[in-house]
Amino acid sequence: MRIQTKRHLNSTTNSMYRKSKSLYEIVKKLQTGLLPLAIQKKTIIINDADKSLNVFADENILAFVIGSLMSNAVYSTCNCCIKVEASVKQSKIFISISNNGMFVYSSLMSSLHSIAQAAQKLNGHICVQSEEPGAMIAIFSMPTKKAA
Repeated sequence: MRIQTKRHLNSTTNSMYRKSKSLYEIVKKLQTGLLPLAIQKKTIIINDADKSLNVFADENILAFVIGSLMSNAVYSTCNCCIKVEASVKQSKIFISISNNGMFVYSSLMSSLHSIAQAAQKLNGHICVQSEEPGAMIAIFSMPTKKAA
């Protein structure tokens, strides 16, 4: 058994943030994983994240946050389109997951607490808004780089 010192753990944790990942590729992997459910729900997912947008974050936590919001959107709708977009404004990345169709209540509200806790680990925040009848948008924002 290998015992890691606190110094080693900190350097391991910090190295996770030095490696940039393509947000488009992360969303693409999540989109592929949600394909069976999307087909069952007769819903399409559009990955509209900029292919050149890279993020500096723990990929597992980031995938959990975005994937949870995407899966809730797919699970909660039918016969609609879900669009994942990303933009950068004032050194923050904004990732929005929106639907244009019929929103049906799901476990989103009960799971939002655990998603928000994971987002906080990335110094991020989540906002969920209801738009016109039936439409919903979830926005996840986080700094472009981890604070020192």
